[in-house]
Amino acid sequence: MHSQNHDNQTEGEKPTEDSVLDRVMSESQSLELASAKPSKVVTAAVNKLRDRERDVLIARYGLDLSHTDKETLESIGKKLSVTRERVRQIENAALKKIAKKFSAALKPLWKIVDVYLTMHGNIADVDFLIDHFKLSQSDNLELEKNALRLAVAAYTEVYPIKKHVDLKAGWLGDNVKQADILEIQKVAVGILTKSGEPLPEAVLVDQIVGQAKNMSSALVKGALRVGAKLGMDNKNRWGLTAWPLIVPRRIRDKVFIILETAGKPLHFEEITKLIGQKFAHDRQVLSRTVHNELISDERFVLVGRGIYALSTWGYAPGVVSDVVKEVLQQAGQPMKIGDIVDEVLKRRQVKRNTIIANLQNRSLFTKVAKATYDLAQRAGEGSAAAN
Repeated sequence: MHSQNHDNQTEGEKPTEDSVLDRVMSESQSLELASAKPSKVVTAAVNKLRDRERDVLIARYGLDLSHTDKETLESIGKKLSVTRERVRQIENAALKKIAKKFSAALKPLWKIVDVYLTMHGNIADVDFLIDHFKLSQSDNLELEKNALRLAVAAYTEVYPIKKHVDLKAGWLGDNVKQADILEIQKVAVGILTKSGEPLPEAVLVDQIVGQAKNMSSALVKGALRVGAKLGMDNKNRWGLTAWPLIVPRRIRDKVFIILETAGKPLHFEEITKLIGQKFAHDRQVLSRTVHNELISDERFVLVGRGIYALSTWGYAPGVVSDVVKEVLQQAGQPMKIGDIVDEVLKRRQVKRNTIIANLQNRSLFTKVAKATYDLAQRAGEGSAAAN
């Protein structure tokens, strides 16, 4: 059903009923049919199984809302007083029963999976499927992922990717060779290593297609998504998982990603909260730890009370009086108070009155005309020269 022949059609061939166009056109219909979340559809089917079959699938796939961790065959076997091999048999039998008896309920989900497979060379992994289902912001993301895993596992048109150190867990459709996926990833790693920085998907795919023979762009896109050494940054550019901005391991790198994604200065408490949301599977981070990282890393600059920005955004470090001095120095002449305030606010998040109050520091600034200020040192030098 998921033959890749349509990816390799020559210009003279006519598309079949199973063409890309037909599948893409059906996506909107499938989304309507699958208005229920995967967890609801899958749970309804699982609850119709025999008790032991139901219990095994719930435990194996983490379908309990209060406990979404997936259990091992061994731990389930101990609970049921059976061997791990017997648990595996029960699981496989239950999946076959779902595929046969409850296919009507799961078919809307499978149709959406079909569309994704067509767009990605008959290769899929659960994280990108979740994005395709538009469930990334779900309140119960892990539950939805686990339900989707079970739905795809019960789909007879795909089979699991064989375990490999360079591959993430996922599924393949017809006519996909694992060797081709590994070859694509090898080429991708070489291109990215040479580049030394993340690349937009279109750029990377074009380069891979140019180097890897007989590989369609759809196949390349799918292969990238199951690569253990590959990942996307917050701007949807591909890079290597060894790079800290692709898979951040240090808190300061996570802070950088949060600020870059936000595109605006944030309070360190808000940064801490967003780190907890984005990197939910990592160890909890304390706000004081985040604050310490913000203080010690030159990539970040204090722009207000507890508020930090990226230094590349043009915000100036230092206290407000330092920023005012810098503004006047760069101007090279006295400035109207309104212009000074506007320039400072481009670099710091402070109240207007705070800027005006700093201008009253006579040791640093002096009023040279109505609502006009200059650096005290420069104004003094001008007066001395005049005398």
